[in-house]
Formats: sequence, structure tokens, C-alpha cells
Amino acid sequence: MARALRLATFNIHHGVGADGLLDLERTASVIDETGADVVCLQEVDRHWGARSGFGDQPAWLAGRLGLHAAYGANVDLDPAAPGAPRRQYGMATLSAFPIRHSVHTLLVRPLGGEQRGLLDVSLDVDGRLLRVLNTHLEYGSQVERLEQAAAIADAVRDGPAPVVLLGDLNAGPSSPEVARLSGVMSDAWAMGGVGSGFTFDAVSPRRRIDYVMVGDGVAVGWAHVLPTTHASDHRPVVVDAVLDDKMKRPAADGSSAGAVPPKRHARARAEPLTSSWSSRAWVAAATESTARPNASALCAAGAWKPLILRTYWSAAARTSVSLTCSV
Repeated sequence: MARALRLATFNIHHGVGADGLLDLERTASVIDETGADVVCLQEVDRHWGARSGFGDQPAWLAGRLGLHAAYGANVDLDPAAPGAPRRQYGMATLSAFPIRHSVHTLLVRPLGGEQRGLLDVSLDVDGRLLRVLNTHLEYGSQVERLEQAAAIADAVRDGPAPVVLLGDLNAGPSSPEVARLSGVMSDAWAMGGVGSGFTFDAVSPRRRIDYVMVGDGVAVGWAHVLPTTHASDHRPVVVDAVLDDKMKRPAADGSSAGAVPPKRHARARAEPLTSSWSSRAWVAAATESTARPNASALCAAGAWKPLILRTYWSAAARTSVSLTCSV
């Protein structure tokens, strides 16, 4: 059965905002605002140093938000003092679903750039496996990013489906790095993005470098960038998706390789869905009681009807709200 879920990626800049202030509560509030079931974080400190108060950021955020957590240390240094915890810097995956297991792999850096990694987390989504890959590619070298992207593509091919990739790729959508990943996954923004998709920098974004990518078994209904400018130097990307074993990602030439919901635009009348993915199927998938459905997708699903009942997740109320929607 299809299962709706919300994904998000957010480079949190170790909890330091554009104002230069460390405020992990502010970071947690932004994550909470996404309403995501699964969120991948980059630039996360664990006992790293004074810049983050030597705190265990993944543990604190997981406790604050009531989520499961997995952590991967891309940089792992000796303690600042004898008997203190190791100083770590890397990525965290937070999930409302139980974590079956996680594996962290250090990525290649042929030119000696900053150590990067891939955090591969397997989630139990109502008894079904979902692989969530979290990464942060090299900033200063395209050569290294290309090698790292190739390694991630191999990990996608070699592992089970369904799989999603979230993270800061430090590369634009037309780059060869993203092209390497697009050979095995699809860019969620190209499938359901609203607006430019720019995420960096947070105050005046001009680049799209943060991504959610999906493989077979995952369809995209809607993607957007959260318009927050205060909690980090990046903005979060949020994607409403459907987990369904029958789904096939679009072919490289843009043609449909299976039943995938079409792109939907905010405040716009969406084109009718393909016959293979009916409005009834979309509504059934998006309104499961344990999910956080996307209102605009539901409205679009019934765009050829005068009235529909839509249900959406209210982050403020932390509950599902139903109402009648005219389209």
C-alpha cells in the first residue's frame, strides 16, 4: 500500500545563524516547522568545540524533537582534554520511524580536501524498508565532488530500493556531479518543485545546492524551500513524497518510467493526473492517518471536480486538519 511521508534536508551550520549566534533551539524550531517525518542534517557538531558549546547536537535535537537519530562523523578528532568525548563533525539523520541500522562511509578525497561522508540509514516505515542516504560533498573542488558523487551512485546501485538521497551537494543542477547522481536517481525539485529552489545563502539565496533525490519506489508530489533566513546559512528543502513499490522514477530523457504523480505548482490549477495514478489513489496515499499529507497535492488531485475534501498537516497545531476546498 502507498504511504505518504515528508522528507527534508537542512545544512544547519552547527546551529549558528546568519547573525553569528549559536542557538540550537532556533535550529530545532525550523526543523519542527518543516513537519518532516525524516530530516537529514549537515554540519552537525558532537562535542566539537567552543563554537557549539562542546554539546552533542544530534542527541539534543533528537530529544528536543522526539525523533530517532543516527550520526556519522566525517571528522573525528582526539578529545580536547583527557577523559573528554571525541570531537566530531558530520551529519545526522532524524526520523519519526524506527532506525533498523545505519552505516557511515568516508568518501574519497583525492586532492586532500575536507573529509566527507555518506550516512546510509535504513528505516522501518510501517514494516517496510526505506534507505535514506545523507551526504555533504566537497565545497572547493569539482574533481573531488565528481569522485564522491560516483561513489554515492555506486552505493545506490549496490543497495536495496526504495532509496532517497538528501544533502548539500555544493553543486548546481546542471553540474556534472549532479548528472552522475541523476543516472541512478531523480531530482525531486525537477519533479515537483515550486519556485527557484535556491537554498544558499539563506539571507539572499542565489544557488540551488541542497537536494532531495529519489529512486524507484518513491514518488514526489511537491517540493519547496522553507523561507527561513535566520537559523543557518542555508534554507531547508522540504518534499512531500509517496512510498510505493510500484513507483518507477522518470527515465533520463524525461519520459515516464512508471506511475509518477506530475509536477504541481502552488496556487495554480494542476493538469489532471495520469490515468495510471488516479486522484483516488493519490488521496488514499496522502491521507493515511499516520502521515502528514500535502494540501496542495490533494487539491490538485481533484482539480477537475468542483469541490473536494482535503486534509493537511498543521505544524502549528501538530494535528491533521480537514476542510472543503474549492478549485
